[in-house]
Amino acid sequence: MKMSVDVRTRTDGEPAAFDPGRFFSDQLPAALEANHELVMPGAALLGLRPITIESGGDAWSLSWDSDRVVVQQGLAPGPLAPGSKTINWPGLSATSSRP
Repeated sequence: MKMSVDVRTRTDGEPAAFDPGRFFSDQLPAALEANHELVMPGAALLGLRPITIESGGDAWSLSWDSDRVVVQQGLAPGPLAPGSKTINWPGLSATSSRP
């Protein structure tokens, strides 16, 4: 019988400040661009569909355009594609954090 052991650690201190606007406008697009050679084969293989993430009245959409992930504020232009998903993620915060 196989057993797994959770080796993650957690801290109950103050979580690091998180700014969703900065994350979706600056950090995530930069990370996706820097790693697009790794991201896109998996995205194509999985047949990922556009997704919208909402938090605190703001929304950001991720969609796939040939060989790039496109991150934009709000809903993607045009009609919502069949199978597209919207996630309402209140606060984008955590009660505990992992180092």
